[in-house]
Amino acid sequence: MFNRYASARNAEQRDVRICVLNVLRTWIDKAWVDVIKDGDELCERMVAFLEGIIVNDTAMRRVAETVKSILLRKVGADPSCRFDVV
Repeated sequence: MFNRYASARNAEQRDVRICVLNVLRTWIDKAWVDVIKDGDELCERMVAFLEGIIVNDTAMRRVAETVKSILLRKVGADPSCRFDVV
């Protein structure tokens, strides 16, 4: 999914990027158990991916910030997650 985000061509780039971020948001919001089951590495990769968008993609910045805030809120509320909330 992360690779698809980066490799989209200009014509389809916006649509693909919105779809990727929406899937990521839904996954974090609705299937949190799957995210924490894979450990802290997945959370770290998601945050790094979202921060890369926030820094490098002005068109998708607000969406990425929203998804990141949902992720960090879930991490902070889950005592089984050892990922450091920054």
